[in-house]
Amino acid sequence: MKIEIDKLPNIRQIVFRAEPSDKFYSNCMWGVVNLDLKNGIMSACTDCGNYAYRWPEKGKEFLELMRTVDVEYLLSKISLLKFDYERTVLEVLDYFDKYDNENYSKAVSFFDTIEGTFVTRRFDFYDVIDRYDDEGLFADLDLGIDDFICYNYPSKAKTFAELFVKYVQPKIEVWKWEVMTITGSTWRV
Repeated sequence: MKIEIDKLPNIRQIVFRAEPSDKFYSNCMWGVVNLDLKNGIMSACTDCGNYAYRWPEKGKEFLELMRTVDVEYLLSKISLLKFDYERTVLEVLDYFDKYDNENYSKAVSFFDTIEGTFVTRRFDFYDVIDRYDDEGLFADLDLGIDDFICYNYPSKAKTFAELFVKYVQPKIEVWKWEVMTITGSTWRV
């Protein structure tokens, strides 16, 4: 992993280029991450998407936040949760396997039947159940269908957040003892 740091007056820029031997090489090959210390903005233009968020922290506090942020927190700021069809189906099948085993094979057949159906949103999932559940498989559940719905962050956003924490954060450490001027004040970082 090659990482370069360009020092602009109030912006720290980290540029990364993945090496072919890096685990995430095929998912995110390059990126530019800007940390705007004056405004508390992290912005990133990468091969795995563009991300930005503005925090209330500025200067040293912002830099410390970026140095310690974890993957889940960063994801919650830069991306939105999306309906996860595959995980939802697994939750439904797991329920049938544990609590209604005699209908498990019917549930598997149901999902095999609708496999080609375009389901990207929770409401699509409801529509598919209404349209194709001829046997009333879901009508008699102890739980509502909402109890099975799963969400997840897009894979590219997860790749960026993991890359940020694993590779970018350690480079923020490099600035720890530097002195920088932000809006007329001197900060020891």
